[in-house]
Amino acid sequence: RRPDDVEMLEKYAEALLLVRPLEPRNIGAAIGAYRRLLRLDPEDEFLYEQLAKLYTAIGDLDELGYIAQKRLEYQPDDPKASIWLSQALIAQHKPNKVRQILLALTKKLEEQDEKHQQYVQACALLSGIAARKEADQARMEAVKWLDRAVAYDPQSAEALMNRARFYRIGPVIRGQTRESMLAAARSDLQRASALESKDPQVHLILSIEWLEHGRLDLAAAELDATKDLDEAAVAEYFVDPNNWAAARFLQAAELAMRSETASESV
Repeated sequence: RRPDDVEMLEKYAEALLLVRPLEPRNIGAAIGAYRRLLRLDPEDEFLYEQLAKLYTAIGDLDELGYIAQKRLEYQPDDPKASIWLSQALIAQHKPNKVRQILLALTKKLEEQDEKHQQYVQACALLSGIAARKEADQARMEAVKWLDRAVAYDPQSAEALMNRARFYRIGPVIRGQTRESMLAAARSDLQRASALESKDPQVHLILSIEWLEHGRLDLAAAELDATKDLDEAAVAEYFVDPNNWAAARFLQAAELAMRSETASESV
């Protein structure tokens, strides 16, 4: 055994995550290997990303917060780490601290020419914090954050889907009606669908949203766009490909049931 052999530890962690079915003990062992690698090289961005992905997958937000803080010690301007820390603090019911972090992050990213996914994520988190309050002004603030995300990056399917979902499930906001909000949601979904994302999660969410709007044809089209994905493509977005397979199966089953019900009512 060579506990400080970097190449061996990297291959060990990778091999653990390729085991099928992927068991919790494999994820735990992979986390241990990555943590050891991090002690050897505490500035390696890839290791933080892997650990954040694994901690998120198993729902360990306390450790996600720890990893985020460690990353920020070495790279204070890392937007990903700011999002990880915010997610951990939300779970700890610290919205004021989260707002402080995310307001600073959005201001910093707005000053850069390059578009960052973390800006969209920050806006979604800030919108969620505002939406927890029942006051009309808070609801307006919630949708304004989603508007800012779309304005920041009109080519972000995530930003459009976040706003579409808010319009569908959120309370009616001042100056709008339920009908106008649903129409706005469908418009955002159409724009998101036209972007043709390679992320299977985007297609799944679009399928779910279109189904909720009664557009079975568009829901089926989004699901169909993911049918030929290989495991390598899925693994880019999911720690355990079986989670993707299960999510896709459930959506396909729901779509089939809705389609059958619609046929019977004709």
